[in-house]
Amino acid sequence: MHHPADRLTIVYFALHVTLALANWALGGMASLAAGSAVLAVGVANIAHNHAHRPIWRTRAMNRGTDLALSFAMGIPAFVFRASHIAVHHRGLVHGTDDTHPARFSAGNHVVGLIAHPFAVLRVVVPDILFWCARMARRSRRAGVHLAAQSIAASAVPLIAWRLGSESALVAWLIPQWIGVHVLLAANYLQHAGTNGGSRFGHSRNFLGWVNPVWFNIGYHAAHHLAPRLHWSLLPGLHARIARDLPARLIEPTLHGYVWRRLAVAPLRARTPASPAPHARVRARERP
Repeated sequence: MHHPADRLTIVYFALHVTLALANWALGGMASLAAGSAVLAVGVANIAHNHAHRPIWRTRAMNRGTDLALSFAMGIPAFVFRASHIAVHHRGLVHGTDDTHPARFSAGNHVVGLIAHPFAVLRVVVPDILFWCARMARRSRRAGVHLAAQSIAASAVPLIAWRLGSESALVAWLIPQWIGVHVLLAANYLQHAGTNGGSRFGHSRNFLGWVNPVWFNIGYHAAHHLAPRLHWSLLPGLHARIARDLPARLIEPTLHGYVWRRLAVAPLRARTPASPAPHARVRARERP
């Protein structure tokens, strides 16, 4: 391994797969599926971290991990290299990011959060296809590996369809979809209402429980400043740059921000403002 902290990554991944398969065998219990959904978000972030900094020192092990992650996520692991790194990371620095929330929505609201992953697909799918074609032209071996990841990603849906297994939908497929959707939606929470061309003001950061549960996903400004830095080292970098970050872009918790900004703020905006006390007095004095 490149970093000993990735032992936790392997344990986390194994727990996710074990829980999903066990729940499939048990017939698809909603309570276990909820746990799988939480772990699925973490697995999607493992794939994200692996794309930035591969877990292993050998190509064979890294390619095997690509296949395992593709199988677990339901999407090929290469999408993070093809779109996230090639488009989002490079474009955000230069203010040309085609996946930035501002491209699709001028506001920062719950509709934008839900719709963002679907809107991004229109942009990233052509980029992914172009990237895959370019890689396949460069190397036949690379093309075979990309195809193998695509096959691995479709394995569970094909097996479930072949077996006619409805429990797979609850136990595996829905958590898969939630995991990928939440990771893509996180891009909205991290960047909506920020300045894509700013060195320190391009990302919103979240402290609290999201970091130990989902591999320090909350330290997003630090991640963009040092994309190759191992996920376990992001808290240290965040601490060093915290004074340079706009205070409004450091949130104590993810759920607190979602509740305050996406749930409470729209309700307050729709509530008519009460007239000032002196205005009420004047209204009573009118004949």
